[in-house]
Amino acid sequence: DPDVSETLALRYRPELAQTRLDLANSDLEVVRTRNGLLPRLDAFASYGRISTGSSFADAKEYLDDSDFDNYRAGVTFSMSPINRAERARYRRSVFVQEQSEAALSNLEQAIETEVRNGVIEVQRQAERITATAEAVRNREEELRVELGRFKVGISTNLDVLLVQRGLIEAQVNEITARVRFIQAVTNLYNVEGTLLDRRGVGMEIQPESKQ
Repeated sequence: DPDVSETLALRYRPELAQTRLDLANSDLEVVRTRNGLLPRLDAFASYGRISTGSSFADAKEYLDDSDFDNYRAGVTFSMSPINRAERARYRRSVFVQEQSEAALSNLEQAIETEVRNGVIEVQRQAERITATAEAVRNREEELRVELGRFKVGISTNLDVLLVQRGLIEAQVNEITARVRFIQAVTNLYNVEGTLLDRRGVGMEIQPESKQ
């Protein structure tokens, strides 16, 4: 089913996953650079204790006195109406985002084409198997008839050999069709990105051993 194969490819192809990750990163960069264009409001607060004295020893006497507590709190607001650097970074991030979106769309279309071509090739080779199997049956029937003719003296040994050669060619064609069918199926699994999973091949990550 080409629709099923296409769905599998859109899920399992590793380059699609990487391209989607690149797009997600570019989306985050757009948000980050856009935030850089916004006014900035920061709040701050601090606490300390001061002391006075003619010497360091005199100053230490008042460090435990809460009368010398010092508090500060406030907000700072900043806005740059002409922030060329931030605007340039934002425009660049938007351009990269558009490139990533186009790359993802093009890759999806290319994979869809690969998958559908793979499905068509599988179907074509399956039809070849049916046709070549039918040809083998026909050649076998011809050989049976020719052997009957040979037994009654109507046919010659050469006629029998020619029919046998035709049967062998038909059998070779059928085997070739089956091999090409397997190759077509393998290629389809490959363009789906499911070949290793279908063949039971996986990668197990071993935890690092503690020294």
